[in-house]
Amino acid sequence: MKTPTGNYFISIAAGKIELENEIYFAVSISSPIAQAMKGLKKGDQFQLTGKSILIQEVI
Repeated sequence: MKTPTGNYFISIAAGKIELENEIYFAVSISSPIAQAMKGLKKGDQFQLTGKSILIQEVI
């Protein structure tokens, strides 16, 4: 998922990955950010550490 704060790939926790000149963070489904994004789609928002984050794109 792409957000204003970063691009996230929900998989195994593998950290930072560069793909086609973009940075993604591979996070585990059990991570707080993945749990907050679970079931959401483009245009939805979620809360994390008191901040509202917009999902710009689901890839």
